[in-house]
Amino acid sequence: MRQMRGVAHMLAEQVRVLLVKDDRLRAREALASLEEIAFAHSAEQGLKAEIPALAALAKARVLRDDYPDEALRALQIARGHAEVFGRGRFAALTDMLSALIHAEQKQDEAAQACLIRALDAAQRFGIVRTIIDEGAPAARLLASMLRDGKLHGATMQYAATLLDKFPDAAVPNAAGSRRGTAASKLQPVLTQREVEVLTLVAQAMSNKRIALSLNITLETVKWNLRNIFAKLGVSSRYDAMVWARKHNLID
Repeated sequence: MRQMRGVAHMLAEQVRVLLVKDDRLRAREALASLEEIAFAHSAEQGLKAEIPALAALAKARVLRDDYPDEALRALQIARGHAEVFGRGRFAALTDMLSALIHAEQKQDEAAQACLIRALDAAQRFGIVRTIIDEGAPAARLLASMLRDGKLHGATMQYAATLLDKFPDAAVPNAAGSRRGTAASKLQPVLTQREVEVLTLVAQAMSNKRIALSLNITLETVKWNLRNIFAKLGVSSRYDAMVWARKHNLID
């Protein structure tokens, strides 16, 4: 049916699965097919413009162990596409993979920066499976960043929530106690919008002023506040603000 974008997605996923199975030869063959398609669609606009980005992402996966610098350059290409076309999930994935490569190269600061970017996007768009599908390496990175206190506020909360969703086999034993208690200690998890609303509540803004500041409707502000109260188990704006400050979500 000549649905080349669909073919590109399937080949990119095939590369990922074959690498999980440690079948690097077939992964490279799938990548070669994907790169042929990407070359033929290098000047595309619209949805088909995603094809070269998928090829860059798959290339980064294949090169990750042997040529990490080249893999990172490929991920920069893929992330550039995500920025231009507003692909939140794709941006989160490229940042997550970049974080993993930096961590494997002992580049801790770069790994932390990429992971925080990935988690911020993941929380904003409600992304879970995209992170979990990266398996044990992603679980180890999240666990180590949580254990070492490298994540804070809403990012820390979301990391703990994600870590709790990994299969038991993927989570390192060293993080067992952290994993077993992180979600319960760090719950509830507020969305980025709810944190923004709470930040303005802490500035003594009325609901109307909050709506104007965030460019949302008054009803949306009220809806977010109801969700916040329900999640935190509080009944007032003051109690919600105190909770948020105690958990370092707002200043």
